[in-house]
Amino acid sequence: MAQAEQPSPPLQTPAVAILLVSLSILCFAFSDALVKWIAHTYDATQIIMIRSLVALPLIAMLLSRAGVWHRLREVQQGWLISRVIFGSMSFVTFIQALKFLPLAETIAVSFAGPLFITALSVPLLKETVGPRRWSAVIVGLIGVVIIMRPGAGVFHPAALWALGSAALYAMTAISTRKLAMRTPTAVVLAWVNLYVLIMMTGGVLIFDTWVTPSLHDLMFLIGIGFTSTVGQYLGVEAYRRAQPSMLAPFDYTALVWGAMLGFMFWGEIPSWSLVVGSVVLVASGLYILHRETVRSSRAVTGWRGLRRWR
Repeated sequence: MAQAEQPSPPLQTPAVAILLVSLSILCFAFSDALVKWIAHTYDATQIIMIRSLVALPLIAMLLSRAGVWHRLREVQQGWLISRVIFGSMSFVTFIQALKFLPLAETIAVSFAGPLFITALSVPLLKETVGPRRWSAVIVGLIGVVIIMRPGAGVFHPAALWALGSAALYAMTAISTRKLAMRTPTAVVLAWVNLYVLIMMTGGVLIFDTWVTPSLHDLMFLIGIGFTSTVGQYLGVEAYRRAQPSMLAPFDYTALVWGAMLGFMFWGEIPSWSLVVGSVVLVASGLYILHRETVRSSRAVTGWRGLRRWR
């Protein structure tokens, strides 16, 4: 990303950055809760379509604030299309998982994304992954298995939707990294949401999935678009104010918010396997973060802070 478009004063306001990134994760958790609330009533294509429709005016404000309207032509269409396809598929599968799994469990499995990114960065980004990070990936996958509990009599097939969403997210993040090398964040978000809106509208028309929402549900659908877009904006602002290595661990507060919201709205109580598996998965993710920080700060910015950019 061009430095002129992201004037970052690292470490000048770390306390503000931590507050912003925490609020960003809270926004995403609320967005996930709203999606879970209406996922049985509305098809994923309609949910994503309305989310993008709500997001575009907010992103237009970001473009104006950043003064980058003139850079809309600079985007790499190949990587943009890749990011749109994989991001949309990731969100569709995430919604399918939310229909049947507890909120905290779905969020927890989504943290397998960085593990897939580490593995895919070798063939796709030509990066070198040492034995320590490979070991962390294996440990993280063990954490995922503990969360999913296959063979324990309580395994739900929808957990595979969540795992598939994490894998697709990895491709989304890699595409985003390629785009972000030369394109301002607001420009990427504008094109992505425009393309997703067109694609999901086509899906709604082709598969006839439209359900006219009640006023109550319409507020929920608008809320999904608003909270996810505000979450993205707060995340960008946070990463402008502090180093990614300082902020990345706060991504995992999503597990806490997910557990709290799941209990408040659906009476979901985290199982022992979710707690143990999440601890293993978080430890693995933090170690991978540490190793990437040791290698270079640029490696961290490639995938951290992008977990919810579907």
